[in-house]
Amino acid sequence: MKRAMFVAAMTILAGAGTADARGIAAFSGRAADSNQQSCFTTNTNIGWVTNTQCSGAPAYIIALDTDTNGSKTINIGVEIAESFATTSCHSVAVARNGIGATLSPVRTATQAGGLTNLLLQGSNVTSQGLLYVECDVGQNGSLIQVDWNN
Repeated sequence: MKRAMFVAAMTILAGAGTADARGIAAFSGRAADSNQQSCFTTNTNIGWVTNTQCSGAPAYIIALDTDTNGSKTINIGVEIAESFATTSCHSVAVARNGIGATLSPVRTATQAGGLTNLLLQGSNVTSQGLLYVECDVGQNGSLIQVDWNN
């Protein structure tokens, strides 16, 4: 039930139903450091990825497709199991040639025991640029769904 309500809220916030909105399950990403891939467990039935193995907050990266230039707004759902284990995310837009990048401010989820939506704004995709979300996922924290304007 919690998941259904969360997905509905994310859909409204992301403007789903418009032609330019996209969404992706969080498990489609990977650990930023390949040596930390084993920190993460995926649940492909519901799309979640959870840091079940590592203390601290290893980084997890999700690539997002874009068809248009401009400022992007990204909503990412997170769940925190313990109050000491926060999860922080930001978005990064990089020019195709690798020169120049824009980052959104870092947003942090701190409330344990519930689903939280982090709104990331400020990454500006240039012509044929690339867009990513990077999250530092606290122990037993989960990334759920990523929605963004295309």
